[in-house]
Amino acid sequence: MFGSPASLKSFEDGNIHPEWGIFPRCTMAALEYMAKKYDESEYVFSCSCVDIYMWECYDLLNERQKCKVTSESGIEGYREVRLKTVDDVKKLINTAASHRVTNATKCNDTSSRSHAIATLRLTRFNKEDG
Repeated sequence: MFGSPASLKSFEDGNIHPEWGIFPRCTMAALEYMAKKYDESEYVFSCSCVDIYMWECYDLLNERQKCKVTSESGIEGYREVRLKTVDDVKKLINTAASHRVTNATKCNDTSSRSHAIATLRLTRFNKEDG
């Protein structure tokens, strides 16, 4: 989902690393598209990352704080971070990846021991009526 740990450190050059996962690729593409097409006051782009491990939910953007799961609204109590720049995306992905539970297996040195839910939220505003 995020890509190899070494590939996530390659944000400095601004190019897509061949080992990036789907999440950094989608996030970067969406952020770049919105920045080119719209004025910054016309949209808010934000993200949250929640980890499900051993039947518990944890906020990957808030030092792995436990989230509450309810039957009415689903998962509550997680942090949503606003993204404006490539540096914001880099920080978010490295923070989320560093809080995931991983352990080596015979086939994969950084195998995930959990399931992550990464949510990208785009809110667009109409300039005329707000």
